[in-house]
Amino acid sequence: MIYTTYILGAGFSKPAGAPLGNELLNRILKLSCDKKIGVNQRATLINITETLEELLGELQNRSYEEILTILQNKALFETIIRRDFIEAKQMQKEFIWAGLFAISYLIGINRKKSLYDKFVNLLSPMDAIISLNYDIIVEDALIRKYHQFDTGIPPQYILKPSKHFITYMGIEILKIHGSMNYLKCDNCGKWLTEKQKIAHSILAPFPDGFEAFCECDGQLLPVIVPLSMEKSGALLDVNWFWKKAAYNLRNAKKVIFIGCSLSPADFHFRILLRETIGKRDNTNVSVISSSSKSKKRYEELFPNHRIDFFKDGFEKWISAY
Repeated sequence: MIYTTYILGAGFSKPAGAPLGNELLNRILKLSCDKKIGVNQRATLINITETLEELLGELQNRSYEEILTILQNKALFETIIRRDFIEAKQMQKEFIWAGLFAISYLIGINRKKSLYDKFVNLLSPMDAIISLNYDIIVEDALIRKYHQFDTGIPPQYILKPSKHFITYMGIEILKIHGSMNYLKCDNCGKWLTEKQKIAHSILAPFPDGFEAFCECDGQLLPVIVPLSMEKSGALLDVNWFWKKAAYNLRNAKKVIFIGCSLSPADFHFRILLRETIGKRDNTNVSVISSSSKSKKRYEELFPNHRIDFFKDGFEKWISAY
């Protein structure tokens, strides 16, 4: 029996500097003008933002998810952009890289480590975490305390287990949209899990980028499933995480959402919640959020549940412990 399942959204990582979903594109635009970042990084940000502005016009009033959906959807791209979809392929890679780079750069050293150490100290061995985020803030905190965490990936499918930390024992953290520190072999399907943020290095569309290969000679590729409705195929890469997430949601005595806005773009996750928690009548549901707008979304998704809503956000909630 899982005692508490924590579901972490962008608001969980915001105190560390990570942007919310509706802030990400604006942060990318600002970083493209920031002369303090690396030459290659800035040049790539300028290239992708200028290319998108030529195709779509002013970007200020658009969102990261909206643009990514256009780049991923053949019908949308060819209808709106009026060009062959093949041109979207490189833009997809650069735009996903830009998002990961922005998240990683803005978090930086993470001067709020103590908040996340407090969170980890709250956890019991019977708890589990489902994260919608790409960053590795929670993993860092788990490593500081336990030197291990459970990715949900069976040990036999993990490549080159590290001597310094273990990723198949301890508190479970399921990254159902992929993670900055996961790579998967496109041949044998095995996973490489690292302590560092390796995904945006592999995706980097400039000389600093590199290719990584499995012991079977297959290519190791990042597993990033954007919060976009056009992602059904990509979900196959993270099906283990989704299956275990469903199990945890069906069996948890308590579910705590932290900084999760229930974005309409995350269509598949909302279905998962409706078909698990939504079909139970004995689940204690709590929501930690700094936005009152999300309260209505939770009430609509779980009409038969009593929801305890803490409206002052994660930082104030965890600071009370």
